[in-house]
Amino acid sequence: MMEEKEYSRVEELEGILDEIGAKRIFLVSGKGSYKSSGAESKLFGILGEHTRFYDFDVNPKIEDVRRGISLFKSRDYDLIVGVGGGSVMDMAKLIGVLSAQSRDALKYIEGEREIGGPGRPVVAIPTTAGSGAEATGFAVVYVNGKKYSLAHELMKPEHVVLDPSLTFTMPRNLAAVSGMDALSQAIESYWSVNSTEESSRYSREAMQIILENIVDSVNHNEEEARRAMVGAANLSGKAIDTTKTTAPHALSYTFTTELGISHGHAVGLTLGQVLKYNAGVTERDCNDLRGFNYVRQRISEVCYFLGAENPEVASEKIKELMEEVGLETDFKKLGIDYSVIDKAVDGVNIERLKNNPRLFEDKGGLKKVIID
Repeated sequence: MMEEKEYSRVEELEGILDEIGAKRIFLVSGKGSYKSSGAESKLFGILGEHTRFYDFDVNPKIEDVRRGISLFKSRDYDLIVGVGGGSVMDMAKLIGVLSAQSRDALKYIEGEREIGGPGRPVVAIPTTAGSGAEATGFAVVYVNGKKYSLAHELMKPEHVVLDPSLTFTMPRNLAAVSGMDALSQAIESYWSVNSTEESSRYSREAMQIILENIVDSVNHNEEEARRAMVGAANLSGKAIDTTKTTAPHALSYTFTTELGISHGHAVGLTLGQVLKYNAGVTERDCNDLRGFNYVRQRISEVCYFLGAENPEVASEKIKELMEEVGLETDFKKLGIDYSVIDKAVDGVNIERLKNNPRLFEDKGGLKKVIID
């Protein structure tokens, strides 16, 4: 697979199209963000002949993917351009790879079939600073309400355009939830059992940049802060591309599907509790081959980045940060009662849970962490 190329201005897409020789473009975008971000006006005259696909759920479903593939295969397109947030990036990647496979998309999403080869090239142009999906080789899709993550090296976009100006008009709440997603990814990557020296460099830098800039980005819409957040989100994406996410992400999906809580918000709701839980790791329940002292050191370093002297204070700082950027943390006000928590535990994403550095004894233990 060719190495991912990065660009800093959306106008550079013209050079990418010339390099590839692309004449017919399949554009995947958000419903409203394509215009509100300024991408539409910036790309006018660059895209040329193209078809735009934007009629899909913010949490893409298998039906959305099938419709996208069908539309894509209706003509001989040269290139896919994804312009939008994490869901748009995921949809572009899914269509790019799955349209080139011989069987129905569901066969690959559920793991019955292996990806057989590459599809058309994808250019990823994020308009939010959060998911880092432009830097990852996996994508999320829902099948009958159940979340799946399709992962393959061929899913990673060949070209990435990180143009901060596309985030300058991002609404406050979107800036908040996307920023929390990026922070959660960076922290989870740092303590993941799959962390490496390289992924740790990415996540350390992402944590530091996000914590320095998220409040100014969200509350004051400062351009420099938003520029910084775009880079940090990309770094967090590069980090989780290696490590994958852990318990907070594993627990978050029910909050989104049952109550409509935005993904980044949902992830942040248990980040502090899981941090405290992981800090108590022992030799008996350590899930990291590098040992429980290594894990404890990692958690200690996360606390340091958060400006906290211990895990309890760190957890409280995460809560305070969420509230400062306008994200509700009270479970009762959000509608998260015991029945929802039971569903979150019953439907927990096992694959993501396996990446957590401390094991959970059973579902009761997992539930206790959430309501702690």
